[in-house]
Amino acid sequence: SSGVLRKNKMKNEDMVAILSFLQQYVPVRLENVELVDPNDGQVFQLSADCFHYVLFGGDQLTAERDTGAKRSKDNENQGIDRLKGLVPETEDWHAKVCFLKAHILHRVMKKLGLNTLDETPSSDSTFGDIFLNSSDAKREDAFMNFVSDIVNEYTHGFETNQLQNVKEQDPVLAYA
Repeated sequence: SSGVLRKNKMKNEDMVAILSFLQQYVPVRLENVELVDPNDGQVFQLSADCFHYVLFGGDQLTAERDTGAKRSKDNENQGIDRLKGLVPETEDWHAKVCFLKAHILHRVMKKLGLNTLDETPSSDSTFGDIFLNSSDAKREDAFMNFVSDIVNEYTHGFETNQLQNVKEQDPVLAYA
Protein backbone atom coordinates (compact mmCIF):
# COMPACT_ATOMS: atom_id res chain seq x y z
CA SER A 1 0.00 0.00 0.00
CA SER A 2 1.25 3.49 -0.85
CA GLY A 3 -0.29 5.12 2.23
CA VAL A 4 -2.77 7.00 0.07
CA LEU A 5 -6.50 6.53 0.45
CA ARG A 6 -8.07 6.38 -2.97
CA LYS A 7 -11.21 8.22 -1.95
CA ASN A 8 -13.04 11.23 -3.32
CA LYS A 9 -13.68 13.75 -0.55
CA MET A 10 -16.56 15.18 -2.61
CA LYS A 11 -18.58 11.97 -2.07
CA ASN A 12 -20.18 11.61 1.35
CA GLU A 13 -19.62 7.84 1.56
CA ASP A 14 -15.93 8.30 0.70
CA MET A 15 -15.64 11.10 3.26
CA VAL A 16 -17.14 8.76 5.87
CA ALA A 17 -14.55 6.12 4.87
CA ILE A 18 -11.72 8.67 5.20
CA LEU A 19 -12.89 9.78 8.63
CA SER A 20 -13.43 6.17 9.75
CA PHE A 21 -9.87 5.37 8.70
CA LEU A 22 -8.51 8.36 10.63
CA GLN A 23 -10.71 7.64 13.67
CA GLN A 24 -8.68 4.53 14.46
CA TYR A 25 -5.70 6.77 15.31
CA VAL A 26 -7.63 8.95 17.78
CA PRO A 27 -6.62 8.15 21.38
CA VAL A 28 -9.58 6.70 23.30
CA ARG A 29 -10.17 4.98 26.61
CA LEU A 30 -13.21 3.04 27.74
CA GLU A 31 -14.81 4.32 30.91
CA ASN A 32 -17.22 2.12 32.89
CA VAL A 33 -19.84 3.75 35.09
CA GLU A 34 -22.39 2.23 37.45
CA LEU A 35 -25.80 3.88 37.62
CA VAL A 36 -28.45 3.09 40.20
CA ASP A 37 -32.14 3.32 39.35
CA PRO A 38 -33.64 5.45 42.16
CA ASN A 39 -37.02 3.68 41.87
CA ASP A 40 -35.97 0.09 42.43
CA GLY A 41 -32.25 0.27 43.31
CA GLN A 42 -31.24 -1.79 40.29
CA VAL A 43 -27.60 -1.22 39.23
CA PHE A 44 -26.75 -0.67 35.57
CA GLN A 45 -23.29 -0.87 34.02
CA LEU A 46 -22.62 1.67 31.28
CA SER A 47 -19.53 1.97 29.13
CA ALA A 48 -18.53 5.13 27.33
CA ASP A 49 -15.71 6.04 24.98
CA CYS A 50 -13.65 8.97 26.29
CA PHE A 51 -11.74 10.59 23.45
CA HIS A 52 -8.72 12.80 23.24
CA TYR A 53 -10.23 14.97 20.51
CA VAL A 54 -8.15 15.57 17.39
CA LEU A 55 -8.67 18.53 15.06
CA PHE A 56 -9.21 17.53 11.45
CA GLY A 57 -8.46 20.57 9.34
CA GLY A 58 -8.98 21.77 5.84
CA ASP A 59 -10.56 24.59 3.89
CA GLN A 60 -14.17 25.62 4.57
CA LEU A 61 -15.63 23.18 2.07
CA THR A 62 -13.63 20.25 3.48
CA ALA A 63 -14.68 21.14 7.03
CA GLU A 64 -18.31 21.25 5.89
CA ARG A 65 -17.95 17.85 4.20
CA ASP A 66 -16.39 16.47 7.40
CA THR A 67 -19.33 17.76 9.40
CA GLY A 68 -21.82 16.23 6.95
CA ALA A 69 -20.04 12.88 7.03
CA LYS A 70 -20.05 12.91 10.84
CA ARG A 71 -23.76 13.81 10.89
CA SER A 72 -24.54 10.80 8.73
CA LYS A 73 -23.08 8.62 11.52
CA ASP A 74 -24.98 10.32 14.39
CA ASN A 75 -27.25 7.32 15.03
CA GLU A 76 -24.42 4.86 15.65
CA ASN A 77 -24.21 3.34 19.15
CA GLN A 78 -20.58 3.97 20.01
CA GLY A 79 -18.66 7.22 19.88
CA ILE A 80 -15.95 5.56 17.80
CA ASP A 81 -18.56 4.67 15.16
CA ARG A 82 -20.01 8.19 15.33
CA LEU A 83 -16.50 9.48 14.47
CA LYS A 84 -16.66 11.42 17.71
CA GLY A 85 -12.90 11.80 18.18
CA LEU A 86 -12.39 13.95 15.09
CA VAL A 87 -13.29 17.63 15.23
CA PRO A 88 -13.65 19.40 11.84
CA GLU A 89 -11.73 22.69 11.78
CA THR A 90 -11.50 25.33 9.07
CA GLU A 91 -7.85 26.14 8.41
CA ASP A 92 -7.74 28.91 5.89
CA TRP A 93 -3.98 29.34 6.18
CA HIS A 94 -3.63 31.63 3.17
CA ALA A 95 -6.21 34.09 4.47
CA LYS A 96 -4.51 34.09 7.88
CA VAL A 97 -1.16 34.90 6.24
CA CYS A 98 -2.75 37.75 4.26
CA PHE A 99 -4.25 39.21 7.44
CA LEU A 100 -0.92 38.83 9.27
CA LYS A 101 0.83 40.73 6.45
CA ALA A 102 -1.86 43.42 6.60
CA HIS A 103 -1.39 43.73 10.38
CA ILE A 104 2.37 44.03 10.07
CA LEU A 105 2.15 46.57 7.24
CA HIS A 106 -0.42 48.63 9.16
CA ARG A 107 1.75 48.69 12.30
CA VAL A 108 4.89 49.67 10.38
CA MET A 109 3.05 52.42 8.48
CA LYS A 110 1.61 53.75 11.75
CA LYS A 111 5.04 53.69 13.40
CA LEU A 112 6.58 55.57 10.44
CA GLY A 113 3.73 58.10 10.33
CA LEU A 114 2.49 57.01 6.89
CA ASN A 115 -1.12 57.22 5.73
CA THR A 116 -0.44 55.64 2.31
CA LEU A 117 2.36 53.54 0.85
CA ASP A 118 3.21 56.39 -1.54
CA GLU A 119 4.27 58.70 1.32
CA THR A 120 7.81 59.15 2.64
CA PRO A 121 8.45 58.53 6.35
CA SER A 122 8.42 61.72 8.42
CA SER A 123 11.75 63.15 9.51
CA ASP A 124 11.02 62.29 13.14
CA SER A 125 10.60 58.60 12.36
CA THR A 126 12.70 56.07 14.23
CA PHE A 127 15.11 55.48 11.38
CA GLY A 128 16.01 59.10 10.50
CA ASP A 129 19.65 60.02 10.94
CA ILE A 130 20.62 56.68 12.48
CA PHE A 131 20.15 54.89 9.18
CA LEU A 132 21.78 57.60 7.14
CA ASN A 133 24.86 58.32 9.23
CA SER A 134 25.64 55.32 11.46
CA SER A 135 27.64 52.12 11.48
CA ASP A 136 26.08 48.76 10.64
CA ALA A 137 25.96 47.82 14.34
CA LYS A 138 24.03 50.98 15.25
CA ARG A 139 21.70 50.46 12.31
CA GLU A 140 21.02 46.91 13.45
CA ASP A 141 20.33 48.11 17.00
CA ALA A 142 17.98 50.82 15.72
CA PHE A 143 16.18 48.32 13.50
CA MET A 144 15.80 45.81 16.35
CA ASN A 145 14.46 48.56 18.65
CA PHE A 146 12.01 49.60 15.92
CA VAL A 147 10.80 46.02 15.48
CA SER A 148 10.64 45.46 19.26
CA ASP A 149 8.48 48.57 19.67
CA ILE A 150 6.05 47.28 17.05
CA VAL A 151 5.94 43.78 18.56
CA ASN A 152 5.44 45.17 22.07
CA GLU A 153 2.64 47.44 20.87
CA TYR A 154 1.05 44.61 18.92
CA THR A 155 1.19 42.08 21.77
CA HIS A 156 0.42 44.45 24.65
CA GLY A 157 -3.22 43.34 24.83
CA PHE A 158 -2.19 39.70 25.15
CA GLU A 159 0.11 40.47 28.06
CA THR A 160 -2.41 42.57 29.98
CA ASN A 161 -5.53 40.57 29.09
CA GLN A 162 -7.26 43.65 27.69
CA LEU A 163 -8.71 42.05 24.58
CA GLN A 164 -12.39 42.96 25.00
CA ASN A 165 -12.51 45.66 22.30
CA VAL A 166 -9.79 44.38 19.99
CA LYS A 167 -11.96 44.40 16.89
CA GLU A 168 -12.98 48.03 17.38
CA GLN A 169 -9.39 49.10 18.10
CA ASP A 170 -7.79 47.15 15.25
CA PRO A 171 -8.53 48.61 11.80
CA VAL A 172 -7.50 45.42 9.99
CA LEU A 173 -9.87 43.24 12.04
CA ALA A 174 -12.61 45.87 11.81
CA TYR A 175 -12.26 45.80 8.01
CA ALA A 176 -12.50 42.00 7.96
